Parts: sequence; C-alpha cells; structure tokens
Amino acid sequence: MPYNAVDQFASGASLYDTGAAAAKFPLGLIIRGLDQSLGGGEFMYVQFAAAANAGDVCSLLPSLASGNLTIQATPWVGTAVAGFQLGVCLATQTINSFGWIQVAGLAVVNTNGVVAVGDRAFWQANGTVFTTLTASKQALGMSCMSVNNATIGGYGALGAQKALYMLNNPQAQGSIT
Repeated sequence: MPYNAVDQFASGASLYDTGAAAAKFPLGLIIRGLDQSLGGGEFMYVQFAAAANAGDVCSLLPSLASGNLTIQATPWVGTAVAGFQLGVCLATQTINSFGWIQVAGLAVVNTNGVVAVGDRAFWQANGTVFTTLTASKQALGMSCMSVNNATIGGYGALGAQKALYMLNNPQAQGSIT
C-alpha cells in the first residue's frame, strides 16, 4: 500500500503524481503521510530541475525568486562536502515538473544492489546510494533498514536495486574540518 497524505490541507494529494506541469501546492509544503506497511512519513512539495526516477536520492536546493521560495530537486550527484538537504523521489519526474520528495520515514531507495540492515548510505551514482565508504559523500540521517529486493506488504518485492532506508531529514555530508 503506498503512502497516502493525511494532513487536511493536502488530504486529496497524490504523493505519486508524475510530471505535473503546474504547481498544485506551495513549494516547500511539508505534509504527513501514512502507509499501512511502512508507517508514517513526511513529504515536501518541490519542482524538479532535472528528470528523476522513483527511488532516486535527490538534492534539494532552495532559493528566493522575486521574493518567492523555490525548492528544486535534482538527483544527488555526490559533490563532496556539499551539505545539501536530501530526499527521495516518489515517482518518475520530468524536468520542470512538480511533485513530492520524501524527507522522513521509511523510503524505497535506489541502491547499487548490495546492502544490509544498518548500513550507512554513501553516494554511488546520480540518485543512487551504496554502502562503501566514500570520503565526504555520506548521506547523514539515512540508514538501511532492509536488504535489496525485500518483500513488503502492499508492495511485493521491491526489486534487485531497491531497499528500504529510514530517513530523518537527510543531508549530504558537509565540511568536516
């Protein structure tokens, strides 16, 4: 069963909308969602500055444009010591589309295919994480909660390149010196 929005303001929102051409909610809006198998989660409404796939870990880049907040998401490219906020894309998105990014709770994440419960997350390829230490490219606030291709009620098998990660408002590792 996928996450469903539970906040009154956005109770009709589909968290899995694909490629919305116009904003349906204010950018940066954070709502809560509930999944019968995965529990609760938090989701942020953003604009995608680049195409992203469901499960991609994305960098969130806020800015002010003409006095209005803009938050753009792009698949995480692993820039060392960047310190970007991160989230996980819920549905395939095209450039300049609007949609939801998961920032808290259990998320289905794209991996390199070799993970174990408790593993940390490091950048491996655009939007993809793996468990091998990569200096200055760790996703803080994000840890692995399943093996790849785990079977989850309402989802079935996740897929050979997907695993569950617990998100707690993750961010890319910033400067450590």
